[in-house]
Amino acid sequence: MEHNCFNTNFISILLEEINLAFKAREDIRHDIFLNKSGVHDDHIYCEYLKHYFDDALPCERKAIMRIVREVINATAEAYDELINEGYYGFEEYESEDYSLDELTEQLMLKFAENDD
Repeated sequence: MEHNCFNTNFISILLEEINLAFKAREDIRHDIFLNKSGVHDDHIYCEYLKHYFDDALPCERKAIMRIVREVINATAEAYDELINEGYYGFEEYESEDYSLDELTEQLMLKFAENDD
């Protein structure tokens, strides 16, 4: 029997968790250099983000890794194009808006909710 696998709630949850993980790992910005081609070896996911998703189901981790790979590669290419056109509007990262402790707490709460 066929069923509809397009679930916007599931998509939103995964994207929100990925977003929180990226914001919590500010050291990625200092440790990783990406050119317009991005990274194809999943290094960022494996080395920097994987532990945020340890409690996820294997199928969720697989989906998250694929999403992260696509996001990194597509945005690196798009951002390179913006820079080449002289646009630098995204250079300033408003890190003061996000407390690392608050982001970590949000991730811990999400994992706690998933355990229930």
